[in-house]
Amino acid sequence: MDEQAYERISRTFRENSNALLWLRLANRALTLAGYIAYPLLLVLVALAGDWVAFARFVLVPAIGFTALSVFRRYYDAPRPYEVLAIDPLIEKDTMGHSFPSRHSFSLMMIACSWCAWNVWVGVVLVVCSCAFGAIRVIGGVHFPRDVIAGALFGGSALISTSAYFIGMAAIIVSGIMLKKTKMFAGDPAPFVMELPAYHLPTVGNVLRSMWERGWSFIKKAGTIILLSTILVWFTTYFGWVDGSFGMLSEDQIDGSILAKVGGAIAWLFAPLGWGNWKAVVASITGLIAKENIVGTLGILYGGGDASVYQNLASAFTGLTAYSFLIFNLLCAPCFAAIGAIKREMNNAKWTWFAIGYQCLFAYAIALIVNQLGMLFTGNVNIIGTIAALALIAFMVFMLFKPYKEANKLTVKSGKKSA
Repeated sequence: MDEQAYERISRTFRENSNALLWLRLANRALTLAGYIAYPLLLVLVALAGDWVAFARFVLVPAIGFTALSVFRRYYDAPRPYEVLAIDPLIEKDTMGHSFPSRHSFSLMMIACSWCAWNVWVGVVLVVCSCAFGAIRVIGGVHFPRDVIAGALFGGSALISTSAYFIGMAAIIVSGIMLKKTKMFAGDPAPFVMELPAYHLPTVGNVLRSMWERGWSFIKKAGTIILLSTILVWFTTYFGWVDGSFGMLSEDQIDGSILAKVGGAIAWLFAPLGWGNWKAVVASITGLIAKENIVGTLGILYGGGDASVYQNLASAFTGLTAYSFLIFNLLCAPCFAAIGAIKREMNNAKWTWFAIGYQCLFAYAIALIVNQLGMLFTGNVNIIGTIAALALIAFMVFMLFKPYKEANKLTVKSGKKSA
C-alpha cells in the first residue's frame, strides 16, 4: 500500500465528517466489545461448571497472546504513518510493532472461543473481527499484509508454501463441515489399512520407481497433454472475422472459437477477479490435466513482443493471480483422478457430488480471497464483500456447530421378490 492507495481508501472518510466519526466510533466500540465479550464468556462458563472449557478458554488465548507479543517485540514492523506520508484517520502515536495487529488477533481469538461455547455469538464476533481489521487498515494504523508471490508475486517462496497449507486446511475444514451435514451423519465407519513393514530403500527400487513415474508422465505428456494442447492452439487461432471463418492473427484471437466459448462463461468468474476468457479457458483445460493450464496460458499469452511472463504479469494482479492459483488448487481434479473417484465410489451420484463440492468450495475460497483483498487495497465491491463475509460466517458456523450423532439406524432392504 502506497500513499495513492491509502488516499483512495480514506477519501470518503476525509470528505465526510460523519463517516469519519462513525469510523472512529466503530473502532472504539469493537475494541470495547472484546473487553466485554471475553470476561462474559469466562463468567458464563464458570457458572455452568464446565471447568475443562474454562481452562481451555483461559490457556489458549493466553498462550496465543503471549506468542504474539514476543513475535511483535522481535519483529518490529513500522506502521503506515511511519513510512508513508499520510495522516491516519484513527489517532495513534505509538511507533513500530505493527505486524500482526494485536487488536484484530485478540478479537478473533475471543470470537473463536465464543464459537466453541455459543456458535451464534461466535459468528457475530467473527464478522466483527473481520470488520475490525478493515477499520484498522482504513484508519491508517496497519498495513494489509499479503502473502502473494511466484512469477507474478515477486519471487516469494511463501506462495508455494501457502499452497500446501491451504490444501491441508481445505481437507480438514471440509471433513468437519461435511461430517455435520445430514448425509454424513451417524457413527463413523472404521478405517483399517494394512501397512507393509518399513525398510531402507535400495538403489534398484529407487531407480525403478523413478523410471516408472517418469515414463508415466512422458506417456501422459505425449498423448493427452499434447493432443489437448493442439486442440487449444487450433481453437485459439481459428475463428470468425468479418463473418468468414479462417486462421486468425495475434490481434484477432478475441474472435476465435475458444474466445467465444470462454467469453460465454467468463462472467461467472468475475467475482474471483479473473473474469477474462483466457484465464477461464485455462482453468477449464485443467480438468483434462492440471499441466494443461501451463500449456494453455503459454499459447494464449505467448503472442506479441513481450514474453509469456510479461504478458501474464500485465493480465493479472498479485491478488487475482493468487485467487486463480487457489481456485485451480482446490477445484475438481483431472479426468484421470475423476475416473479413479468413480471406480472407488462405484456410484455416479457420489462422484458428481464430489466434483460439485470441490468446485463450489474452490469458488468460495477464491471469492473470499479476492473480495477481502480488494477491501484492503481500496477497490471495494460492496456486494462481493458482503458475499465473502457471509461465506466466512457460514463456514465458521459449520465448523463450530455441535455434532449430533444419529439416533436411529436405517437399513435399505433389497428388491422385493414377486
